[in-house]
Amino acid sequence: MQEEQARAWLARVHDLMVQLRQQWRRGERRENLSWPQWYLLRHLQRHGAAQPFQLADVLGVTRSTLTGLLDGLEEKGYARRRPDPEDRRAVRVEITGEGRRALERFERRTRQALMEALMGLEAEQAEILVKVMERFASAWSRAESSQSASEEGDEHDDPARARGALAADQRRA
Repeated sequence: MQEEQARAWLARVHDLMVQLRQQWRRGERRENLSWPQWYLLRHLQRHGAAQPFQLADVLGVTRSTLTGLLDGLEEKGYARRRPDPEDRRAVRVEITGEGRRALERFERRTRQALMEALMGLEAEQAEILVKVMERFASAWSRAESSQSASEEGDEHDDPARARGALAADQRRA
């Protein structure tokens, strides 16, 4: 694919990502959960209580940002801070019963909407969609790795290498 053609596709992909994000936000408003709050609740449900610094690392945010997210979840009754039984200087964050119910409602509605959207496709179209998304995610990851290497001073990397990652992945399919 030529660079000009890739730019045109990138604009379309961006528009689609914006549209999908808007759909996600409608679900957020119904349950009054932001994406980071949803992700925190999901992590707490799957992995159990954790110290705030651990949650900040999972989300990739600062501790002060996490404090604001936790404050919001506590105000809604979705999470609570408790003293850490192993370290009395620390606290652990846990999901509440109401948090579990809100998470289940949000995920059930999201799953249902996604299932309905997928059911609007032919089986072959759904399979192609998933394969293309997998390839794109893989190519993006390789392109970012390539950029990181060139930012670290690898003089052998060039812009064509990032484009080549997608082309190589397409040839493998």
